[in-house]
Amino acid sequence: MGREMNKILHYYHTIRTKLGIPTIVEEGGIKFYCPSFTEQWLAETMFTKEPETIAWIDTLSLPSTFWDFGANVGIYSIYAAKKGHFVVCFEPSSREFKILQRNIELNLVWADVHKVLARDTTDYTNIARPDYIKIDTDGFELPILKGLVNILPSVKELSIELEPGSRESIVAFMREHGFTIKSEGSAEMLKGTIYEKFSNAIFAPTRE
Repeated sequence: MGREMNKILHYYHTIRTKLGIPTIVEEGGIKFYCPSFTEQWLAETMFTKEPETIAWIDTLSLPSTFWDFGANVGIYSIYAAKKGHFVVCFEPSSREFKILQRNIELNLVWADVHKVLARDTTDYTNIARPDYIKIDTDGFELPILKGLVNILPSVKELSIELEPGSRESIVAFMREHGFTIKSEGSAEMLKGTIYEKFSNAIFAPTRE
């Protein structure tokens, strides 16, 4: 009965979003405001699209400060906040930024949210220093990392999306600054798609 009810709810929310009627989808105890089918899909696949990201967040020690570059609508930011981390979100898109704020309010969590296209010139002076960093910014990962050179020495781990065209340069940059890949993974659901060669790599300080 529970599975059938979930199917009914899925179709109900799908019809509403395709008609342009905003809806609220709850997944894993987290509520998401979904003005379109894209946000509904992101919510419903939060545990399957990037299972390696969820698994990584589950391992992070508390208390900690978690920076999320490319926070989008807050899927992983809110998940981390619900776990008890202090979260700092960076999202440049006006549309996603507004939805991110709405989702934070819906879930009664507190996060420091910044509407900024982060790069090597970004000023982080007045922002709480991170213990952990997630970077998923569709090609802007390296410019962001270059802006974090003074912050990296105190970071425990980073999760960075690696694309075929930027993988080698990112790995080389991280090695130069004392980090190596601890683990790497991608979702089964991405196989056979244009994203099958994308992955999320966890970087940790190199052990002597």
